[in-house]
Amino acid sequence: LELADVGIVVLFGFGSGYVLRAIAARTEASIIVFEPDLEALAVGAEHGAVDAKVRVITTPERLAEYLYSRLAISCRGVLAKWTPSIRVAPTLFAAAQAAA
Repeated sequence: LELADVGIVVLFGFGSGYVLRAIAARTEASIIVFEPDLEALAVGAEHGAVDAKVRVITTPERLAEYLYSRLAISCRGVLAKWTPSIRVAPTLFAAAQAAA
């Protein structure tokens, strides 16, 4: 995942939070996690601390609103996918990707 000169990272899926923490360690960019499953999010959050630069969004509509406000300022962004989460709710993640 290329993170040079990135202002925002959108991670589709939280999982155990390992990928999120690995990305956070490699960048100063803001990180948005799209995770519609609140139970999975709660379980994943038990695996370790979440950096203060992380924002969690649970609906495709809110993701679209947030990204529009952030990326309208010509901020470079990158999408990252956590495949196991996407498999659980493919329709919601497809809507989120369309919103992004």
